[in-house]
Amino acid sequence: MSLFYSELKHLVTPQSAKELVDFNTEQSIGVSGRFAEALLLNDAVNIPIGGPALEIVALIRLLGQNGLEAIFDVGALTFSFHPGTFAYISQCK
Repeated sequence: MSLFYSELKHLVTPQSAKELVDFNTEQSIGVSGRFAEALLLNDAVNIPIGGPALEIVALIRLLGQNGLEAIFDVGALTFSFHPGTFAYISQCK
């Protein structure tokens, strides 16, 4: 069974144009803990991607490159494209 996990998108919204989301907050720790639990309890976790694959950046920051590659190798992570669910942050001058 594959679990649809959309909560990871909360870790990829930048707080400003030059600052990444801090992973030491209570919300970030909760999201990453629930992601780990989803990996343990399901055959695969499906993550929706809506444009730039910023979720992969968050996963690399959480798991490291080798950890993420290991999850890919066993087929425990899949992605689905949701084109209507993304927005770009732009700065007007």
